[in-house]
Amino acid sequence: MKKLIICSLLVIVTACANSPSITDNDNVKAIPKGYEAVSVCHSGEATEKKEIEQLALAECPVGSGNVHPWDFNWFMNDCPLTKRKRITFLCTQ
Repeated sequence: MKKLIICSLLVIVTACANSPSITDNDNVKAIPKGYEAVSVCHSGEATEKKEIEQLALAECPVGSGNVHPWDFNWFMNDCPLTKRKRITFLCTQ
């Protein structure tokens, strides 16, 4: 019974940890002049594209109406181990 409880807790914690989150833009491809960029850490298996895009758009400056993928990185990107993939979006109108 104790093992079942521990396994259940680990599954719950892991599931929560896989929600996409905003991160920094360090080491991304040069951002074009006049654009803002937003980076999101995610787990590709547990996250839908639309969810990631909505999170990025919410972090864009006021007046932005869309985001476009700009850079993708899965190594040395300050994302936690449970969501190692980072995608950077350009905020556009």
